[in-house]
Amino acid sequence: MNGNKLLITGNNVFEFNNDYIIPVSYLYTHKNFKYHLPNLPKISCEIEKVFSLAITSKDIIKFPTNFNGMIDEHLINSMLNVEKIDSKSFLLENKKKLKYLGKLPSTINIVPMFFNPDGTMTATHEQDKKLEQDINSVIKTLKELISPLIDFIKNNIFQGKIIKSQELMIYPDKKILALCDLSNENAVLEIKTTLYLDKYAEQLYYEANGRSCFILLTNWRDFPEKITYTINKVKFIFINPVDQQIVRLNKAKEKIETETIELKSYIDSHNPVVLKCKKCGLEWKTSYNTAKLHRPCPQCSESIDQKHARFENSKYKIETETIELISYIDNCNSVKLKCKNCGHIWVTPYNTAILRQPCKNCNLRWNVYKYLY
Repeated sequence: MNGNKLLITGNNVFEFNNDYIIPVSYLYTHKNFKYHLPNLPKISCEIEKVFSLAITSKDIIKFPTNFNGMIDEHLINSMLNVEKIDSKSFLLENKKKLKYLGKLPSTINIVPMFFNPDGTMTATHEQDKKLEQDINSVIKTLKELISPLIDFIKNNIFQGKIIKSQELMIYPDKKILALCDLSNENAVLEIKTTLYLDKYAEQLYYEANGRSCFILLTNWRDFPEKITYTINKVKFIFINPVDQQIVRLNKAKEKIETETIELKSYIDSHNPVVLKCKKCGLEWKTSYNTAKLHRPCPQCSESIDQKHARFENSKYKIETETIELISYIDNCNSVKLKCKNCGHIWVTPYNTAILRQPCKNCNLRWNVYKYLY
């Protein structure tokens, strides 16, 4: 894509823009964002259980895909009478920073439904009405069974104060945003159906923004015998970041260095490296692949006659009536030249030197002379 980065969300394809503020959940689902935002702290977390409720009923159905997760979250929101925060305008403007390229084929069958204030759901299409009835029947059963959970959330997590839904936390300097499931000035509560701490740690941290953080997990593992709701308090742990460049440098040293050769400079395997001889102190450039061959120092390994022959050969290719070669290592390294007329000394690549270009200092003075006179 002409070197431009692509972002695929769902089955939509966008051309990435560096001004785009990234939803924090993408740090897990789109792993390459870690390289785009290398200065973010590495975060892990631990949890401590503070509440548990097991419910059972023959009237509860486990629906396919993520229906049960949506049912839980919507029902809890309605029973808590949350204040819904509308951040659509900001999120839309942020999404507009991405260039839409197209849509990939999708095998997901979307069932459009509306969420009603009483916790029920309404299907848009007539063919989904039977599913709507089944969902609302489950919602009615759950509503009677989870009241202890609602009381704990309302009084122990949020201390009887107004609870917000979908509060938007924005970190412009970090290019990160986070949407909270439930929050107020004291605490945040994220609702999940699976427990993957490594997956949620960064999301929870940026949602919390210094507030007490909790995660509500719905465990369907023992269904149909029971469903267990567990609320855990989250403690964040900061992990010292690993400098990947240092890691790569150390790996390159293992492949290149010998008893007499030291690796002085390394970018990556596609760029030249700088080596130094521990005996004579000579530094020279060579390709990464050549460096791995463990060839000896070009200065120490050659006899005096060989060095003289190579130097004389280079002099023949480079020197002119006005240009003198005063320093040469090999064809991969820069050479040092001197103008016999003005004494100016400069360093230039070997491949440039063999073009026998005149001294720039003299050339500049001659051009100025012609201009003045």
